[in-house]
Amino acid sequence: MKDQNVVSAYDRIQPEEDVYDRVLNRVNHRLKQERLSCRQLRLRRAVLLVACIALFLALSTITIATYRQWHLPQPSTYSSPDGGNLAIHREETYRYDPENTDFTEPTTASQPWTDQQFIREAVSVLKLAGLEDVDTRELSVRRQSNLYYNREEAEVFFLNDEIRTTVKFHAQTGALLSLSSTDYTTDTVPVCQTEAEAEVLAKDYYSRLPVPQTYVLTGCEQYDEQYWSYSFCREVMDGLYSYYEMVRISVNPVSGRLTGCNVFSIPLLDDHSPEDVPLTQEEAESIALSLTGVNLQGRILESAAVEVVHPNYFFTGLISPNLESCAVTRLGWRLVYTNPDSFFADEVTVFIDLYTGELLGGDMT
Repeated sequence: MKDQNVVSAYDRIQPEEDVYDRVLNRVNHRLKQERLSCRQLRLRRAVLLVACIALFLALSTITIATYRQWHLPQPSTYSSPDGGNLAIHREETYRYDPENTDFTEPTTASQPWTDQQFIREAVSVLKLAGLEDVDTRELSVRRQSNLYYNREEAEVFFLNDEIRTTVKFHAQTGALLSLSSTDYTTDTVPVCQTEAEAEVLAKDYYSRLPVPQTYVLTGCEQYDEQYWSYSFCREVMDGLYSYYEMVRISVNPVSGRLTGCNVFSIPLLDDHSPEDVPLTQEEAESIALSLTGVNLQGRILESAAVEVVHPNYFFTGLISPNLESCAVTRLGWRLVYTNPDSFFADEVTVFIDLYTGELLGGDMT
């Protein structure tokens, strides 16, 4: 269907045959009047042909560019026998011997990684994080499909470790996805005496690990006195950060250990042209209020901000169980409406594409 649309677009911008003949006859008549040589005549015809082709290609480029502009695609669903979003294929147990020659690195970027290679990489990550006290002698590798993110994963479990440290990778690229090694200590004297010292510790762990190193520290969540999580996010433009291209580093400020690392990597698709004008807040609000699938009656606008949003299918009429995650993020208005008369939390969040004005879903609480 797409190919047919493109062909039709090309056909529409071609000149009619009689128009082409009139232009060519006019040029030929003028050339005869000037008594140009045959060589000059061929040159003029070539110039005319090149000009027509250039105009044709320019109009075609505009047509194709407009046609290819991103829109929220039809949702894709997945099925899982246990109702979760993981499909576990197999799990094998191994004894790790660093001197074993079978534990080698992949020879090419396109060659699939073996279990042994993921084991070696997991042990390497532990060393980078200073977690060399983890018992690595016996472990298992689980191969699984993450149905929500539509990706293959390999997760390494260290079976003799008291706190069950795990390291997870993207099975097709070898990229680090997560590390979990949560500990709690009874030490009364914390390693980090201040919040500033804990921040320095988190930055140090971030710099050691094989994760994107150009992200910016944007904040910290202190869940309790021994679990603090720091967010390092990609700055997509001045002062605007994506929480979907982010590395979360969790530390225990009392023991000084790295307790977790989670890597989020849903890329921003920003395909607007320099001529495109972003929607104003008033325009975005007007679109939200006009949507038939969103009930904003009795609610007032609590906040409005341009953010990197992750499209979903709320309010589109396409929401259903087991929907795959959208593969990209977009620049959009995030509009939050609340009901001030409700005793319970009653909040509606609407995402509006910053340039196309398209509904990109949202959320309800």
